[in-house]
Amino acid sequence: MNPPDDFKSVPSRSEPLGSGRALRLQAYGGTESLKVDWVSAREPGPDQVLVQVKAAGVNGIDWKIREGYVRDKFKLSLPATFGIEMAGVVLRTGSNVEGVRVGDRVMAALGGLGAYADHLLINAEKLVKTPAVLSDIDAAAVPVAAMTAWQVLQVADFDLRGRRVLI
Repeated sequence: MNPPDDFKSVPSRSEPLGSGRALRLQAYGGTESLKVDWVSAREPGPDQVLVQVKAAGVNGIDWKIREGYVRDKFKLSLPATFGIEMAGVVLRTGSNVEGVRVGDRVMAALGGLGAYADHLLINAEKLVKTPAVLSDIDAAAVPVAAMTAWQVLQVADFDLRGRRVLI
């Protein structure tokens, strides 16, 4: 299914946002509990960015959330849009946003759910500009793995002076 025409290019501020697809968990369970819904896009708040999602990462935590194995630690209000990392293009920015502009390619680990959608509202501070050498697919696979590696290095307090680390 192709995205609606209003999500094929960056809309101007005066154009309506329209709607898009989102893969949403309706209830805890197997794959049958996931459904593609049409959801309306919203204007970003002052510190938010509206991103057209081009690719989203698939992670081991996804099935654990879907099955309900982590529901005590990861509380959801259902239905909930899946996906914890993505790459895309900035469609609109909030009034306080600095560092990213409409049309910029970006990637992010969300710190929550919402990446399995045609569009996503996210706090600008979570975004990183996508390096030109990365495709959107490759960029969507980087944020969670990179954050995990960085956290392991920080928590373990390794002395890395003069050393190289392969991640």
